[in-house]
Amino acid sequence: MTFPLPRVRPRLHRLLALASSAILVASLLAATASPAAAATITRAWKAQLVNGGAAGTAGLTAYWVGNGALGLNLTGLAPSVSFPVIVYRGTCATPIVVAHLPSGVADASGAVTSTAPISTGVMNAVWALARTTSIAIKVGT
Repeated sequence: MTFPLPRVRPRLHRLLALASSAILVASLLAATASPAAAATITRAWKAQLVNGGAAGTAGLTAYWVGNGALGLNLTGLAPSVSFPVIVYRGTCATPIVVAHLPSGVADASGAVTSTAPISTGVMNAVWALARTTSIAIKVGT
């Protein structure tokens, strides 16, 4: 006596194909970083500046992917002058430079309002030290 093999239902095949496709798409999406995840802040430093007539803030932001950004919002500086920016440890009188950041350029009224990208290499140097000791941001010479 022979038993006929049951016919595999086409509906089941489509369901399995759909499920395996969904799993593949989900795993591909999980493997790629989305722009929102890339811009996730993991650490931020902010320094308040009050020196004579100059005032404002300088902020350093580190992102999840390793790079960062420098934000300057300063007023009362010498007009049309480029001010170097460094991250340092130690004292202001004898700073030990950790990293050089993009300079801030004052406009005709002596204000600096800018945001500049920071490379992963520079942020790695900052992170390596900031994990173990305090750091500071210096604007100008």
